[in-house]
Amino acid sequence: MEEGLLPNLSELGEFQHHEIAWKYINSPARTRVVIKGNQGGGTKTSMYDLSMRCLKIHPVKERNRIEAPFRCVSKSLPKDSNDEENQQYVEFRRMYPRELIKRDVTARANDMILRDTHGGKDIKVEFMAKTQELDAFMAVQRQGIYQDEEIEKTKWDENQMRLLAYCGDTSVVLTPVRGLDWTFDHLWRRAARIYRSKTICKVFGSPKIEELGNNTDIEVFCWATDDNPFLKKESIEHIFEQFHTERDKDELAM
Repeated sequence: MEEGLLPNLSELGEFQHHEIAWKYINSPARTRVVIKGNQGGGTKTSMYDLSMRCLKIHPVKERNRIEAPFRCVSKSLPKDSNDEENQQYVEFRRMYPRELIKRDVTARANDMILRDTHGGKDIKVEFMAKTQELDAFMAVQRQGIYQDEEIEKTKWDENQMRLLAYCGDTSVVLTPVRGLDWTFDHLWRRAARIYRSKTICKVFGSPKIEELGNNTDIEVFCWATDDNPFLKKESIEHIFEQFHTERDKDELAM
């Protein structure tokens, strides 16, 4: 670590994970897909993963290699450093040491410039909106893509092309309340392996680990709303009381 750069990791240290989230973090797969319940903490988990990479303390050694910027894609662009709409930006900024943020997002620049604690080149994390034109996704190469929810397939394809030069990887967080479109066939059905939480296994009778026999580098990680350690049990029960049938509750949580 570069002399003088001893970051405050208190916010990062307060992160709580459950078994399947930890499997996601420790997975070496080139494509990791989180399928979780509403308010399941998927965005927070993925931004914790990105934070460890930028600090070069990730448990998967390969993920500490940074040769290009990271790209985060969600429903909207962060407007400025006080933005609360772009949850990827909110969660990342909340966890990442403030003293290592060399430049925050602004109204004109939707990226963060981070100091490298090991004295290397500055690290860039850009934030994009899935509503941007296709041309916006045709930029230079990226080290990793962090995607929140489905985006247009053409934009997904363009993102994947940005990973070729540096053997980059992709993390996708999905909340299938209204079902899945192309991601069902392209990611779920093509996965090599699916991990499920005890809650999911109990409700659906599915195996905890399912080997699908596909020769792909895709792993899927499934957990429910109830598995989010940041939610209080009474809060979850209160929300679920608003739904009239067991099917409604299952769809909300799964």
